[in-house]
Amino acid sequence: MNIKKIKPGFTLAEVLITLVVIGVVTAITIPLVFANYDSRKNRAMLRNNFSMLAEAHSRAHSLYYDNFSDWLEEHQDSLQKDYYEMFIKTINVKEKCDNDKTGCWGTSKTRNGTVISGSSNTGLSSSDYTFSVNSGTSVSVDAWDNSKVNSVAGVKNNLYESGKSIILAVDNNGPVKPNTIGKDLFLFVITKDGIIPAGANKETAECNSNDADS
Repeated sequence: MNIKKIKPGFTLAEVLITLVVIGVVTAITIPLVFANYDSRKNRAMLRNNFSMLAEAHSRAHSLYYDNFSDWLEEHQDSLQKDYYEMFIKTINVKEKCDNDKTGCWGTSKTRNGTVISGSSNTGLSSSDYTFSVNSGTSVSVDAWDNSKVNSVAGVKNNLYESGKSIILAVDNNGPVKPNTIGKDLFLFVITKDGIIPAGANKETAECNSNDADS
């Protein structure tokens, strides 16, 4: 008489341990997958937005002035407003928020999560002028003293001699979080070499400084 041997299965404890391990691995890997996806998405959006801004600045040059250095000198007293009003004529604007950034901009934060000082409801300077485009991106126009452009934005080469430079803050997804510098929020400076990203002349730009208001 042949007696079949019953192969032992997994015990309840072994099954539970396996499920716990799978749960832990899933909890670790899924956020990383989403983070990598968001990072790639933001890089692609940033490239598109950079091209959009560069084309608009070039279009403004061909339409409204012959020499940008002379234009800066003539408009130092109301630089943010004057550049904003010129710039939005060269780009497809969805919404103009001007100084009231409600609907265009979220509360801006540094990379360590600190709210950037400035306007209480947005974290931006109250003198900024802001607009949004159809892609959902928001753009803020500001003017900083060149010393601040160097120390905070990390750009010092080929700045215009006018004393102030135009700063363009770009939030890839507008008021949608995280509204954090280096993630979905980026700064650009208009120089003699065109529009360049913050930190171009420093290994570690101080773009996460709280001193982001004029």
